[in-house]
Amino acid sequence: MDSNTGTAPEAGGLSQAQESKLRSLGLTSDIIDDIRKANLPSNVLDKLDTISSPQQFATDIAMLWLPSDVTDKIRNLGAGGTPTTYVAPTPPQGNPMPAPTTPISDYTPPQQAQAQPEVPQQPQQPYAQVPSQGGYPQQQQGGYAPPPQGYPQQQGYPPQQGYPQQPYQQYPVAPPVKKSGVPAWVWIVGGIVLFFVLCFVALYALVFSVGKGITSVVNVVGAAAYAETFSTDMASGNYQGAHDTLGSNLANRYSVNTLQSKWEALVGANTFDSGTMGSPRTSGDNVIIPWTINGANGKTYNVDLYVSNVSSSADSLKIVDAKPDLIPSP
Repeated sequence: MDSNTGTAPEAGGLSQAQESKLRSLGLTSDIIDDIRKANLPSNVLDKLDTISSPQQFATDIAMLWLPSDVTDKIRNLGAGGTPTTYVAPTPPQGNPMPAPTTPISDYTPPQQAQAQPEVPQQPQQPYAQVPSQGGYPQQQQGGYAPPPQGYPQQQGYPPQQGYPQQPYQQYPVAPPVKKSGVPAWVWIVGGIVLFFVLCFVALYALVFSVGKGITSVVNVVGAAAYAETFSTDMASGNYQGAHDTLGSNLANRYSVNTLQSKWEALVGANTFDSGTMGSPRTSGDNVIIPWTINGANGKTYNVDLYVSNVSSSADSLKIVDAKPDLIPSP
């Protein structure tokens, strides 16, 4: 049955090409007759082009459309259309093991079956007694015998003579060496001076870093105020004052008359709309101030004003660049 339409697929006959395909897979004539009798649908027979072995035919087609006995015959086919046979493996060659009836404890390998020869023990010889020499008392029962007559009794060791005692020789002692070095008070004073020097260096570094940070903040705030002055001069018609805030490159490109003509073409004359200034940001030695201009045509134009110090004088801020253009074209 078709799962989508609920109807069985149309059955088709076994063509000559399909029969040749089955024979090329190794299927016998009786199995092909069983397949022809099953009258498989044409869409199932079309799958023969994807089959490469009898086992794959049994798995993909026979299990679903043929009886189980036919499926088993197809599955048992070998490479040439004959059933496969099982060949038992040859057991490995090796040393024989003892018979199962022989206890493992009684089994002795051939290498260890030879008995060790016994070594005859030598009889223990008694210790020989050394006869007593003259001057050594014989041990008798009940104690030692008295020394023989005429044996001199030593009363002590005579004093040694002929070895004169040498007097104790006293070596001269070297005088104590005086320690030479820096007095302790010099070390104390030097440590105090070094401490104050280190404190001064640390304080100078702190003041320098703080002062540098303050200068950076002042530059950013001053640059933002400077750009605001330029936009106010442009909106109020003070084109000469706006021209004075430009650096040399922009001043050469935009004369006073050029500033006036481009500004009035963009926003109109006597509009007094200076636009809005965004949050400034730094880039190297420049402070970038975003400037939004409201055009007379209803559009807005965004310009980045680059303000920087051009000299070491107090009044050295200038607008040194503008991107994409100082006064955009409408």
